Amino acid sequence: MSELTRGLRKLRLSMIPMLLSGISLALAHTPQVLPNEYSIPVLIASAFLCIVSLAFFTMGISSICESLGEIFCKLRRLFKYLTPALLIFTSISIFYGVEGPIGIEGLVSKPPLLIAAIFFIILLLLMAYSFIKLSSLLGSRSMMLGSAMIIPSPFAAITGYDTGVIMGSALGIIGSLILMLTLTRLIRAEIEVVEAEEAPQEYEEEPEEVSKLEEIPKRPLEVPRRRPVEVPRREEIYEGIHVRAEEKRARLLGPNGLTIELELGVRAFGRRDFVGYVPEEDLDYISRRHFEIKGTKEGYFIRDLGSLNGTWVNGNRIGREFVKLVNGAVIDVAEVARLRFSYESEDLGVPEI
Repeated sequence: MSELTRGLRKLRLSMIPMLLSGISLALAHTPQVLPNEYSIPVLIASAFLCIVSLAFFTMGISSICESLGEIFCKLRRLFKYLTPALLIFTSISIFYGVEGPIGIEGLVSKPPLLIAAIFFIILLLLMAYSFIKLSSLLGSRSMMLGSAMIIPSPFAAITGYDTGVIMGSALGIIGSLILMLTLTRLIRAEIEVVEAEEAPQEYEEEPEEVSKLEEIPKRPLEVPRRRPVEVPRREEIYEGIHVRAEEKRARLLGPNGLTIELELGVRAFGRRDFVGYVPEEDLDYISRRHFEIKGTKEGYFIRDLGSLNGTWVNGNRIGREFVKLVNGAVIDVAEVARLRFSYESEDLGVPEI
């Protein structure tokens, strides 16, 4: 099991006490279901369940920190120091006694409780931001939705109004469920993540192609009188260096008339390249940055960019190492789109799925 998968398991585990915390918070403000004398103990239980959730979340962030970049390491340090402080101020507030309902006026009158509430808000917002950042790396819309739904919960909790707290708790409960289901799907897929903003370390920029050759110095050309001069069409020789006059260009042929012309250099392909050619319900299976093709004078090479649902060439799943494409190669993208690689001079047709 990779370190990334372990981290995702801990993040999923953190959603269980968060879910229970939201349920407890809603019950504490529902007098029709829970008698008033039990509201304060249930509210305290909700606070400690939230702290437990943040502790598990901190462990999950620590596990995925090295895999996902420096931003998650910074978030880990914030959770590492703010969560114990939250526990201390919550305990102090309980020691001095909590009388409810707790609203904004009650928070202002009890400084330890006010500080604890501020820590709750900051940490839950940081949790939501962490999930939003993770969802952008994975291209997961469901994780983005779940992250947004847990944001209103801490603000609703401090108002003290039963209706607002119940609605905010309901959003938090639904958001926690969505995040749990999304993380479960990612764990089963044993994903690898590549940050969109940064190229992998082994990636090297190709040198820019020379667009124009320096003008060849004019020299007298001795031509035999009785033998015609044959000018090479495909190659030119200048100062002992072979320079191809024309590069052999290639293309990708896909479903519903999809044709992608390939040129020299590196190009990444993702979900938006297949919009209109693949059914809309299948687009979510294709990552935002799914695979990459590099065109060189030696040929064209392909590699996967850590996509969720993978890339196959002639039936073999590829990884982050470049694999050379041969004429007629069949490329399967997340098992929802099939492409054929061919050179422009040869029409091999669109492959059938």
